[in-house]
This record gives sequence, C-alpha cells and structure tokens, in this order.
Amino acid sequence: MLQVFLRNVRVQRFRVNACRRGGSGRPDAGFGRFRLQVGAMNVPENVAAPRLPWRLRLVNWFRRRVRRWFQWRAPANPALDANTLTWQQARVVKVVAGLIPAHRLPPFVLRRAYRISTTPFHIDAVPVRTCRNLRLDSGLRLRVYTPASAAVSGAPALMFYHGGGCVIGDLETHDTLCRHLANKSEQHVIAVDYRLAPRHRFPAQALDAIEAFNWVAGEAASLGIDVNRLGVGGDSAGGYLSTLLCQQALNPTLGGQPARMPAYQWLVYPAVDFREEAVTGGFPSGVVLTDELMRYFGEHVIPPDLDVTRPDVSPLLAESLAGMPRGMVLTVGHDPLCMQGRNYVERLRGAGVATTHLHFPRLMHEFVSMGGVCPDSRAALGAASETLRDLAWADTYT
Repeated sequence: MLQVFLRNVRVQRFRVNACRRGGSGRPDAGFGRFRLQVGAMNVPENVAAPRLPWRLRLVNWFRRRVRRWFQWRAPANPALDANTLTWQQARVVKVVAGLIPAHRLPPFVLRRAYRISTTPFHIDAVPVRTCRNLRLDSGLRLRVYTPASAAVSGAPALMFYHGGGCVIGDLETHDTLCRHLANKSEQHVIAVDYRLAPRHRFPAQALDAIEAFNWVAGEAASLGIDVNRLGVGGDSAGGYLSTLLCQQALNPTLGGQPARMPAYQWLVYPAVDFREEAVTGGFPSGVVLTDELMRYFGEHVIPPDLDVTRPDVSPLLAESLAGMPRGMVLTVGHDPLCMQGRNYVERLRGAGVATTHLHFPRLMHEFVSMGGVCPDSRAALGAASETLRDLAWADTYT
C-alpha cells in the first residue's frame, strides 16, 4: 500500500526563487527541481478553513486505509511488557528498514524520503479556524494556525520548531501535529520554517528561531496573541532550538537575543548535548533514530571546529539553568536522547524550575508521526497536549 501511495504522489516542477539572506540565497520551498505535493502544501494565506482542503481529506482517506492494513496484520499475541516497543512501531521500523539506511542518503534525498515515508502514519489532519502562510522580510517562512475554538483573541501562542536534526523536516511534515496542538491546547500555533543544514550550519537555525520569536512578540496584538503567554516548543531538534532560545534570553552569545523570556517551554524528546558520548545511546538498529543517524545529523549541523562543550551548543552543560521558564519534557524509552532528556529535567528541577516530566517506555523517537497507526502514540500525544494546554493557560509563570 505504501508503494501505491509513493507512485501516486504528485510531483510538480518548480522554480527556485532565491531571497537574499545574509549574502546567501534561500529557496522558496524545498530543495532541487521537484516539490512533493503531500500534506498541506500551498495553503492559501488569510483563508478561513471551516473544513479541510481536498488534498488533506484525500491524505486522511489514505491514512484510514493504512490503519485498516495495520489492524488486519496485527499479531495474535502482541508483547505486553512495559518496556517492549509496541508492535505497530516495530512494524513501521521494519518497513523503513527495507529502504536504504537514512544515514547513507544525501540530505536533499532524505528530506523527500522523510516527508513521503512519514505521511501515511500521521494522525488525521483536523480543520482549524484559519491557517495562514507568512513570509518575513528576511525570507523566513511562518505558518500560523488559529484554533477552531471560539476564544482566539488574546489567546496564548506556541512558537513551534519542527524536528529533523536541523537537516530534514519542514512545515508540511508537522502540519497535522500543529493542527492537533492548536485545537487541543486552544491556542495559536506558529510553525517556523527555519534554515536547514548542511547548507546553513549552526547557529543559523537558532538565529532563525530567535528572529521568528521576536517578530511574533512584536506583532502579537495584530495576531490576536497574548504576548505574556507566548511559549516555545518542538520535537527533537525543535526542542533543542527552544532550549537554546530560552538560554539566549538569559545570556546572549550567538548574535541574536530574544525580546523577552518565553512564558514556557514544551519539549518532546529534545536534544540538549552534542558530545560524542551523549549521542550514542546504544541503538544501532531497531528504531527510527539510530546512533548512526544521530552522528549523521551532528556532522551536517555542527561545524568541525566548533567546541560542542559550549553551553550555547549543548544547553545541558550550562553552568546554571536558574531563570529558565517552567515547562514540560517528554522522553521515550527507545531513543538515544532519552538520558539527555532525563538529565535536563534533573538540572531544571535542581535550579528550581517547575518542570513536568512525561516518560513513555514503550515508545520510540518520532512517535509523534505515528499516531495514526499506534494507539500508544495517540495516548502519549494526548497527554502531552493536555500538559501544553495547562502550561499555556496557567495564571503564573516563572
């Protein structure tokens, strides 16, 4: 069924419109000669969405077919051990294992493969009140999701930075997740299409995250956002950028400073330590994020001469985390980043920062992209969404 989907993915030629950005061109969308029409591509600006666009309805129909296939292929006696990977995720890994290992692909190929291969397993896209594409003067793209609930004026907002090791991922790969978060947490979600490595190495991604945050903070009134409830968050690399942004608000060292401290941080299996011993978690295979793929991302993002023990590269190594905003850290059992997340929680709590820690031993890295086929993933995403709502609508902040 996945092969049928791949054959029917619509491929469209496009021209790259380069926007001058610090002396280097920034593509209008994607890499190379083709753009894959998957997800919510070309969502019209400033258009209300009482129902889903037809492309998303079509993708939802395909996802339901994939779920039926998973139910039909369910094992008779699935493992119920508290630490065993769920059979649905193991099946996804088996499908992915039949392809070329991700760490052997060039980045521009891996981006397309990631977008296509994860789409069938996402949760269904849900309609939001509005979905707007914005472009800043610098060329940085944002996508603003307004929740379907009535209370949207002066509502909180989440600056969402997508995962993908700062090498892959974009607005489309996390579109369904952002829609879900906007509705479940009843707040605006602003997704950021930051620059990717290796074309743009560190700290380009962090500077984009800060630029987007500052722009939204400055335009909060026109966007209908309560700037005092503006938080940051993301999964994996997005969680990494969120922690960097908060630390730069306390001690700016990268050339850009956030206009204010975020109200909260919402971190899903974040990467917070780039030392060699921290990026090898004993997962050579059997999961989506392997040790080899971790090294692949690090080699493409971090310049060779950069000291990874610097606190503005590895946030976990900061001398003190006092003054950081309250937040949530989610970790999963089958993940090279699990211990990094646990250690970060301990450091935050030790510094007096109110931190909620959610841990799911049966899930693996990238589970947020598997909610369509894995009930455990949907339950974990639901718990994380509820925590996000509590953070966004809390009356006090640290």
